Amino acid sequence: NPNYHYFLGVTAIRQRNYDEAIASREQATKLAPTNSDYFAELGNAYGSAARTAGMFAQVSLAKKCRLALEKAVELNPDSLDARNGLISFYRQAPGFLGGGMDKAYLQAEEIRKRDFRRGSLILAQLHAAEKRFPDAFGTILELLQREPDLYVAHYTMGRLAADSGQRLDAGEKHLRRCLELTPAPREPGHAAVHFQLGQI
Repeated sequence: NPNYHYFLGVTAIRQRNYDEAIASREQATKLAPTNSDYFAELGNAYGSAARTAGMFAQVSLAKKCRLALEKAVELNPDSLDARNGLISFYRQAPGFLGGGMDKAYLQAEEIRKRDFRRGSLILAQLHAAEKRFPDAFGTILELLQREPDLYVAHYTMGRLAADSGQRLDAGEKHLRRCLELTPAPREPGHAAVHFQLGQI
């Protein structure tokens, strides 16, 4: 039963027993070789293990992480979580392991085609990480054109202004708009908004 091995892997990850998590999720993918979700979770297990491994083990685990996530996307091109996992990998991994920001941007655009909101937020984050703030602002403004009352987009505009020192008046306006809206679960709350206003 591949599900049995999958949930063993979930338990092992919570206990930070990465060897057990990998073994369980590898077994799940062997039993269900066309299940995209299993490969995505296997990739995440490899990635988690790599963060605490020695240098030589990191190289092997990183390669396996990339291959598992790429397999997940191959099996299900609409798996946004797998594509987002690849973005994290491409951002962090050096070129000789298959990393690269160009690949991360391509995945962000693919996510944006399928989920404009999620893809736009990820794309803006990539731009900001490279200090490409005009591109980041432009991406979020496109999102706000579609969803003018989207709390997280207004917050992102304010945070970008605070981080970059650019468009401060606009950033303050967007943050004050946040105070009129209700954040969704797991979004930065009004306390975070006041902090960003203080930064501006």
